[in-house]
Amino acid sequence: MNIEFNPVTQENHQSNIEKMTDREIREQLVVYFRELDRVRQARDEFNNFLEEVSRPYFLKEQEIFKNEEVFNPTDKGFPPARRKSVIDTLKLKEAMNERSFKPILSAQRMSLGFFLHSLEYSIAENQLLISFLESQLED
Repeated sequence: MNIEFNPVTQENHQSNIEKMTDREIREQLVVYFRELDRVRQARDEFNNFLEEVSRPYFLKEQEIFKNEEVFNPTDKGFPPARRKSVIDTLKLKEAMNERSFKPILSAQRMSLGFFLHSLEYSIAENQLLISFLESQLED
């Protein structure tokens, strides 16, 4: 997800919003940008967890992923689309008995859930903003 690119606004959107005379539009835009910030925060937390905990654990410590398929130098396509499994199921089953497996998997699931929830909420707020602005144009 690329929330850094927003064709509607500029980096200094807050100062532009404050100049608007219509209070309702200002409030709607503030809510919109607040939700974008929540999505950005959730995305960053999820990505940090993947980079710092999950990937090192699954890729390096447990060697669950078949790195030769994940990082295939001759075919860089998405492995499942190439009908290649990237998970060593035997190593995965072994890792499930490790003490740290469930906490890592649980934390990854919660982080992803938080990200998806904030994204869904942001989309709903975006739709409200669009509807509101369209209604203001009709008036």
